[in-house]
Amino acid sequence: MLKGIVLVCNNDFKIEEFLYNSFRNLVFSRGDGSLYSICDNEEKLKLDEFIKQIKNTGAAFNWEINVSFKNLTKPLKFSGSKLDRNFFVFGLETNNDVPFLYEELMRINNEQSNYIRQILKNRFMNTQMERPDEDVLNELSQVNNQLANVQRELSKKNVELNKLNQLKNHFLGMAAHDLRNPLGHIYNYAELVENDSDNLTDMQLQFIGVIKSQSLFMLNLVEELLDVSSIESGEVVLDLQGVNIVEFIRTNIHMNKHLANKKSIKINFNPSGREIFIKIDQKKIDQVLNNLLTNAIKYSEQNTEINVEVKDIDSLVQICIRDQGLGIPDDEINNIFKPFNTTSNVSTGGEQSTGLGLFISKRIIESHKGKIWVKSEVGKGSEFYFTLLKDLK
Repeated sequence: MLKGIVLVCNNDFKIEEFLYNSFRNLVFSRGDGSLYSICDNEEKLKLDEFIKQIKNTGAAFNWEINVSFKNLTKPLKFSGSKLDRNFFVFGLETNNDVPFLYEELMRINNEQSNYIRQILKNRFMNTQMERPDEDVLNELSQVNNQLANVQRELSKKNVELNKLNQLKNHFLGMAAHDLRNPLGHIYNYAELVENDSDNLTDMQLQFIGVIKSQSLFMLNLVEELLDVSSIESGEVVLDLQGVNIVEFIRTNIHMNKHLANKKSIKINFNPSGREIFIKIDQKKIDQVLNNLLTNAIKYSEQNTEINVEVKDIDSLVQICIRDQGLGIPDDEINNIFKPFNTTSNVSTGGEQSTGLGLFISKRIIESHKGKIWVKSEVGKGSEFYFTLLKDLK
């Protein structure tokens, strides 16, 4: 069976028609209906060059471009040609499928498919058939040698990068560890001075408050840097214990309510049952819940609501934290779980963010063999989901 797609695109490379599509789990990453929408986001530059070549020369052959599917990306061999006022583009698993594509188009009896068959015959099939076997073998041999050289160089670079990454994590951990105690002393001394405030002016108390808030922020940053150092070094060790996840989350919500109360934000808890027992590292999952709940509070206006849901789904437990906050712009969602990433949104109460919380949360959930993702709409809020296995071993 022919594995691939055949498209007709307009001059802006918006998809006008699917003439053939053997894939049922094709994913559209963008809503504009363009050729870009079915390709992996990291392939944009390559796709730009592919389209440019078709427009400039009338045709482009054998471009390997990754296409997005439901659970993976897959490379297809893309070729394309000018088609009257439109463009004809096809992506196949291998170039050996071109004759099968020709046969498939034979079954589509219309003027457009006849024209495309003629293009295939003249530009693609004849080009392949006319080349001597010896030339093809020589070219394949050269390409194979080049690939082998590139592979060797890539392996060397990967070894070097791994060593540098380990060194970076080592120094990062050392620096963060050495900073933790002095910052803790600064916070404690500021708190002592604040408690003995009889001889302090309002301005001095305000300065003490700034010292406390900034030192606490730096302490949290240091703790997160230590977490990142541990995660990047591959040292995520789980202390798995059985727990009723419903009561565990209820306790976490109670601990975070004082932050929500400052903004008059109501946190609703909606579990699907009273008891769902699973095995987790309680400290780490508590950290994930803290990150997600505090983020929801940070980016929500006063007098709004946050809903926390727990669903029992077969072998999984799914947790959702839904807010009525600012929402995340579409072009920023793909980077939301990357380290030191912050969105263009400003927290509604001036709270600070390190840009590490979601990255750490993702790694913790993945270490529990779960998944974490987000749905968001600007002006309406965000929904953060994560799953946990019931029987993690």
